[in-house]
Amino acid sequence: MSCASKLATHSPVCRQGALVVGVLCAVVWALPTCECGAGDAAHVNKIDRSSFEECLAWLPVNTETLRVRRDDPSHPLQDEPRVDQNGFPKLDRAKWGQWAVREIATPHPLDNLRDGKYGKQLIGRKTTLAIAATRYVEIVDGWGGQRFQGCCILQFENDLGPAGTKLEEELRRDCKTVRSVAGERVYVFEQSVVRKFYVKDEAWEGTFICRPAPNLLFVATQEAFLETVLKRRRQKVSDRALPDNLPFWKSVDVKSSAWMVRHIKRKSSKQTIDVAWSLAASKSSPGIVLTFSHDDPTFKAARDWAASRVLERATAFGFPASLKKNAATAILSIEWPNPVPNEPPAPPVDNFDPQFVSYSFFLVSLESDPVVVGEVVGTR
Repeated sequence: MSCASKLATHSPVCRQGALVVGVLCAVVWALPTCECGAGDAAHVNKIDRSSFEECLAWLPVNTETLRVRRDDPSHPLQDEPRVDQNGFPKLDRAKWGQWAVREIATPHPLDNLRDGKYGKQLIGRKTTLAIAATRYVEIVDGWGGQRFQGCCILQFENDLGPAGTKLEEELRRDCKTVRSVAGERVYVFEQSVVRKFYVKDEAWEGTFICRPAPNLLFVATQEAFLETVLKRRRQKVSDRALPDNLPFWKSVDVKSSAWMVRHIKRKSSKQTIDVAWSLAASKSSPGIVLTFSHDDPTFKAARDWAASRVLERATAFGFPASLKKNAATAILSIEWPNPVPNEPPAPPVDNFDPQFVSYSFFLVSLESDPVVVGEVVGTR
């Protein structure tokens, strides 16, 4: 379950019913209709072993954010036993940075759809690669609710087999409609991103689920994004999202088990500004490291502003942090406070730790544009 989901789940306000945060069980589901044609026979009965670089080529070229979890197949995608009865992680302080990066990087695209009934069927399924790719991320309410266009790519070690067949049967039965998108069968649901009930959905928002190979599962928030991924998967393309020549790649260990990058390009009234940053676990302290970079030397001020803005946020949330700058990068080191957030509050407040709230809000804020470059260029 993501940080935002945990925050919503454990909030006493939510439990009292004052807020409805993206709970799809309150939606009256329409009987599914079928708009599919060729998609019914579109499944390829071949395991997909595409590398990370090949999967990256499937994405729209204006993709801005990557969250990547690549594990040894012996580790399941979700390892929930490492939390206490309230859902807080039970870890040594020295391991908090590693846990935080894994938490951010691990996609949970089905957790909030129909109370997680579909996601639960995948727990324990071994994955070789999980990618969450997004663009235009924004926080749309005061509890960290987000809106974004994107797609999660889950590559499992083996064919999902009977479990995959059962999953698709349930998706077909429960969805609003079944469509053929780029020749693939896609199950269409309402959007399932956790947010406050008063946030109105955009016309393009939804949950679009596709299984283009026996060991692949795609879950998108926009049909157009998914269509691009499906089409590019079948083509030999010459362009790519986040190409290798961008400077931020120098700070990314793509072979590590979990990491995240953002590369934002926004236009102001005078110019286009590029700012990028990568996220990794610290190797020298119990925390995380964000490395900010710029594509062009003229954007150094924007890079430094973005790093300073996140430093300000970290300090406001009570995390010890330090910022070091040089010509190429600005490196922000953030440690977890002591006592650690999973220790009981004193006095306890309805089993709800305010420090954990701050931690969750901070991690969510790292994924959204206003923290990084929104105020540099004014508007989108």
